[in-house]
Amino acid sequence: MTACLLLVALIPALLPMASPCRADERTGLGSDLGRLNEKAAPPCPGEPTGARPATDCTFVTIVGGQPAPKSGEATAAPLETTRAATLPVAGSPYAKYREIGFLTKGPFIDDCYSATGFRYSDGDRCSVEHLLANREAFGPGVAVMMSSGGAHSIAMAAELVKDGAYQAVWKMGSEIAPHGVSASEQDVAAFRYHYPDFAAAKPGPGAPPVLIMDQHRGDKIFENDFDNRAEFRPDQYPSASEYKRNGIRKLIWIVEGAKTDAEPVLLDEAKLKTLADTKPGPGHWEEYSDDPIVTLRGYIRAGIAVYMRHISPYDCPYSKRHKN
Repeated sequence: MTACLLLVALIPALLPMASPCRADERTGLGSDLGRLNEKAAPPCPGEPTGARPATDCTFVTIVGGQPAPKSGEATAAPLETTRAATLPVAGSPYAKYREIGFLTKGPFIDDCYSATGFRYSDGDRCSVEHLLANREAFGPGVAVMMSSGGAHSIAMAAELVKDGAYQAVWKMGSEIAPHGVSASEQDVAAFRYHYPDFAAAKPGPGAPPVLIMDQHRGDKIFENDFDNRAEFRPDQYPSASEYKRNGIRKLIWIVEGAKTDAEPVLLDEAKLKTLADTKPGPGHWEEYSDDPIVTLRGYIRAGIAVYMRHISPYDCPYSKRHKN
């Protein structure tokens, strides 16, 4: 009798454990958004094996869509080639700060990359015009923290990297996804449009850096949003000692604003504290993502001159007003 009871108790352990099937592990809004949290699991009973259904990329709606890249080429660079254009300059002291989640993270980038097309909106063009109106402020010894809307930042950075004047340091960590807090598909489309400029840039490792960022990387999350926010810790920025060791004595922080400053404004700790204290949340008019504040304070204390310039994508007399 005892032997029989022992055998009954051992039977479950001797049988193979049933793994949860895919449908059991999906969470989120709809089948595609559910794939964001899908783990490796076998098909459920009755679920077809083999190739999965085509991904629905209809969430990709690009502002200021263009028919081709900036170069006018009829064909566009594939994803792997585009990713390669973000590689750091050989020997760059800033290589470790690269973050390209917008081109690598999540299940949608591979399938929806082509659907993003190419973006160069009126707002992007407006931002570039404002930047070039003050181009003399940039150059050797001047680092740039380009933190406007992601697509605007990419468009402006494409101007700075020309002729190797600046080296691009990508800090775009938000994956593309339906209902994403950060609309990173816009950033992918902007990069695809400006890819020729970044691919042609041949800066040396001593060129000053332009950190390419999305001001909306820490926006407030609302119901039904997918949280693809990607803010950065202070140790994910170049340190003051690294900058000074590489000849950087000035930094210009570009942020999106309701109006454009005629020229960069010098910040001190008091002004920086006011920005931090009065900021109701990141990503909107006159608001700043929390993550660079501590870093910028460290630069100021180390003797690096930190300037801020609002650049608006909307107040261009030569450009039609445009939502983005």
